[in-house]
Amino acid sequence: MKKQRQHLITQLLAENFVSSQEQLISLLKDHEINATQATVSRDLDELGSVMVRVSGGAMVYEISLNPPARGMFMKTI
Repeated sequence: MKKQRQHLITQLLAENFVSSQEQLISLLKDHEINATQATVSRDLDELGSVMVRVSGGAMVYEISLNPPARGMFMKTI
């Protein structure tokens, strides 16, 4: 289920300008997949999504081809 959902998220982000997690949840429901905001947030993180500015100034989700390593930006004490 998780892999199927994440595959669909990747496809939806490639085909649509998705500017919010709520919008993505709605698109998933259109494909008969129910997911909470927390689940979608984790999926976006695991997929390496980033927000990018498109023409007109809107910020939308995109799957990065080179996602940063987990924890790369965390400060070490």
